[in-house]
Amino acid sequence: MSRIPAGRSATLAAVLIMLATSVHAQRPGAVEIGVLGRYTIYDSTLTLSDRFGGGGRLGVFLIPNLELSGAVVYTPTETTAEDVSNTNIAARLVYNLPVAERLALLLGAGYVHTRYNATSADAADNGATGLLGLRYWISHAISVRGEGVLDYLPSPDNGADQNLNWGIQLGLSYVFGTVGDRDGDGVADTHDACADTPAGVAVDAAGCPVDTDRDRVADYLDSCANTPRGAQVDAKGCVLDGDGDGVRDDLDRCPTTPPGEAVDAAGCPLDADRDGVPDARDRCANTPAGVGVTEDGCPRDSDGDGVMDGLDKCPGTVAGARVDAAGCPESVILHGVDFATGSARLTTPAQSILGGVAQMLLANPDVRVEVGGHTDSTGSAEVNTRLSQERAEAVVAYLVKKGVSADRLTAHGYGSDRPIADNATPEGRAQNRRVELVRVQR
Repeated sequence: MSRIPAGRSATLAAVLIMLATSVHAQRPGAVEIGVLGRYTIYDSTLTLSDRFGGGGRLGVFLIPNLELSGAVVYTPTETTAEDVSNTNIAARLVYNLPVAERLALLLGAGYVHTRYNATSADAADNGATGLLGLRYWISHAISVRGEGVLDYLPSPDNGADQNLNWGIQLGLSYVFGTVGDRDGDGVADTHDACADTPAGVAVDAAGCPVDTDRDRVADYLDSCANTPRGAQVDAKGCVLDGDGDGVRDDLDRCPTTPPGEAVDAAGCPLDADRDGVPDARDRCANTPAGVGVTEDGCPRDSDGDGVMDGLDKCPGTVAGARVDAAGCPESVILHGVDFATGSARLTTPAQSILGGVAQMLLANPDVRVEVGGHTDSTGSAEVNTRLSQERAEAVVAYLVKKGVSADRLTAHGYGSDRPIADNATPEGRAQNRRVELVRVQR
């Protein structure tokens, strides 16, 4: 015999739970009529094939949520030898237990009479039946029911000790009759959007507690009944001021102001120089307009040349360079710009450094520089002068290669004429072997 997969009834229950949206309670006298389909799984002793059948139900609610329900289901089936028709008649008490919005758990038990009609013989059995299912309310009157049933037949006509027949049912019902006013607020349950309003609370036409200022806190719970329209409120209906600065949250442009900070009408910390750092944390409260500042409100000097960024016309000055009032280099020694011994060929690290110099010059197109080559006192003056000139020209050539206009650059070899350290020591001679950029005024 075929069997319904065990997971099918569980899947049906899960789907109905997800669809749930509002509770329905039925008053005494409400009547239910409906149709249903049933898949019956017969006891193996009956040798009947499991089959689908259909029928109807009729019920009446005796007290709220408790229903006396009758159902008749006809199922055409067969044995290996002949066709059999099965009529199942059940009377059950079914309790509709609300478990979620629009959803009720069905628990039922009662009497069942099942009749088998075949060409060879007829049989009829009586027994007990149980029901477990879910009801989902599509509207106040229409519902879908899904349920599993068990029919227990203790003394069947087929001579077995007992029969257990299982059924899975799905049906559609209509309930009509008295609906009532569950919360007693004067609005019928069928039209009551707030069906559990506390006793004595004034309600509107939809049955919901009156909320005069429309802050979503009903008047009977509202401690601040005249809240301005649109203001956010707490559970008592009073305007929120999350940071306690005296400016309500719906008008507060800075809703997380630290405690104790003075604020303006928009709820933002006062900032007299408008540099983005509140006065309470600003160590430089009179910063000129437009000047970038650090976290403590003091002017930023990104290249560390002593000229604040907002006034620095050469913001990418190489570290250690002497600059003028505009922040532009007057001269800078290019440390690390080295050459192969005795030649004007740039080393790889030197080329990398000069790449940065080129970027700085490209960023400041009005700057003109002289590239000065310098040597130590080792060797003849003639050789040193020639070598320093060649090295200065090599630097110029590299900068031009990187995009710097040649008319902004001049090369001059000074040999050993302008030492900056003592040539008597190795350290001093190393300092004197250098390339220096000097700014040239137009």
